[in-house]
Amino acid sequence: MATYSKEFKVKVAEEYIEGKLSYRRLAEKYKVPTTTLRGWVRIYKYYGSNKLVQNEQKQSVYSVQLKLDVLSFMKSTGASVSDTALQF
Repeated sequence: MATYSKEFKVKVAEEYIEGKLSYRRLAEKYKVPTTTLRGWVRIYKYYGSNKLVQNEQKQSVYSVQLKLDVLSFMKSTGASVSDTALQF
């Protein structure tokens, strides 16, 4: 899996938000999977540029109660996995 710098992610997300190119055209231009690009734009719109940092390779541990809350949220709202991740 390729890793991208924060600056690159911000640049591409901002370029999409400017509205000059579609997800598909930007993905082709920068050789980035469309789904990856959509995720960057969603995070950028929701949290701003500060959250577009490279993922560190660390394992998170979540409580059983949190996992149940997440599943309950998804079931009751019909939220997608991506939207649920943004929520939690």
